[in-house]
Amino acid sequence: MIGRRHVVLVAAALAAAAGRRADAQTPLRIGWLSISPHPFVDTFRDRMQQLGYVDGKNLVIEYRYAQ
Repeated sequence: MIGRRHVVLVAAALAAAAGRRADAQTPLRIGWLSISPHPFVDTFRDRMQQLGYVDGKNLVIEYRYAQ
C-alpha cells in the first residue's frame, strides 16, 4: 500500500520535472529519503522513464536511508 508520504514525494518530484525538458543539459537530480529501501522506488523510476527521464542519463536519483 502506498502511503501518503510516498504520494506527496512523487507529486513533488513530478511537479519539479514538469518544468524541465527531458533533453536538458543538466540532469534532473532527485533526493530519495526513506527509512529503508522500498519496492516503490522501482515504480517511481519506471514512471520517470515513461516521462522521458532515464536514470543515469538525464536523471540522477540520490538515495539516502535511515538504516
